[in-house]
Amino acid sequence: MHNLGMTKPGSTIYIPFPTYKTSDGTPVTMTGLAVGDIKVYKNGGTTERASTSGYTLLDTDGIDFDTLTGIHGVSIDLSDNTTAAFWEAGARYFVVIGDITVDGITTRLIAGTFEIGYDGAALNTTIATLSTQASFTLDAGSTDNDAYNGCVALVHDKASAVQIAWGYVSDYVGSTKTVTLKAVPEQTGFTMAAGDNISLFPPANTYAINGARLVGDGNTTPWDGV
Repeated sequence: MHNLGMTKPGSTIYIPFPTYKTSDGTPVTMTGLAVGDIKVYKNGGTTERASTSGYTLLDTDGIDFDTLTGIHGVSIDLSDNTTAAFWEAGARYFVVIGDITVDGITTRLIAGTFEIGYDGAALNTTIATLSTQASFTLDAGSTDNDAYNGCVALVHDKASAVQIAWGYVSDYVGSTKTVTLKAVPEQTGFTMAAGDNISLFPPANTYAINGARLVGDGNTTPWDGV
């Protein structure tokens, strides 16, 4: 089983796996692999993803990759949103392959595990509701007020490998998990929406912290008490 670790939202993951003879452990070709044999489960739940859209068998049929006996592989496109809200930052997944036939035996295996998000983030989650492009609530987060003030907020489109927006958090309300950004992100072509992935990164320097503590008129005078 492969632990793929933290995987960016919208990326395509590649999962190789081997099969062996039961008698002596030497590599052996399997049969019966189909896209429908790729089953993905989320957060320990027993309901597999409803759609196989975005699943691919590598090297045409997934079997004996590059003619290497006993080496197989599949890929999964995490930007495919056919099963809405299945691929989400902060969630954990494991991939089952089966049923397949190996050395005359019908079997299945756990091929890999992964988590969606960005390495180094203090929080990986999704946008629950969105009032404006600078104010929205989180599906998960701290209950402490101001817990994420000064953090970089990186929003990743739920149905894209590349579309992102980012800004600095100027205020956070723990009771409602409401994030307010210092300013509306300046990217064009991507409008943030409920269900999009979001990662919050700890302030990296004093400029980031001060960026979240400027008064509303945009000058450099910090708030009282800062």
